[in-house]
Amino acid sequence: MAIALALTTLATLLLLIDRLRRTRTHRATVETLKDSIGDLSSALGQRASAAAALQVSEAKTRAILQALPDLMFVQDRNGTYLEYYAAAELYVPPDVFLGKNFREVLPANTTAIVGPAFQRVAETGQSETTEYELEMPDGTRSYEARLVQ
Repeated sequence: MAIALALTTLATLLLLIDRLRRTRTHRATVETLKDSIGDLSSALGQRASAAAALQVSEAKTRAILQALPDLMFVQDRNGTYLEYYAAAELYVPPDVFLGKNFREVLPANTTAIVGPAFQRVAETGQSETTEYELEMPDGTRSYEARLVQ
């Protein structure tokens, strides 16, 4: 966020310098400078407001995720795990599945159930719900997967 703000500020100052070079009279230079400072101030205010709104939104999302007892996985269209949220025990540790395709991580019988549903979601954009089981250290657990694009 700080880098983006610095780049925006630098770009605005470069535009200001360019305007000053093209200005012929001192009075016009002062007015151009005032306008540019006003533009910069407005841009900085908008950037600060957007940053504050983003922080509020992120905090709200974190609070919602922490309240859910579910597991959530973010995958790309190919099925590669990109992110996750887990309030419960995972089948394997994150370093084993992040960056890998679900077909590489899950057992074949689970992939046979989840794979077609995943493909349908990718093709149609419609959500799918499917049920599967996984062998966990404390026994077999049943899961319901809701897949959305």
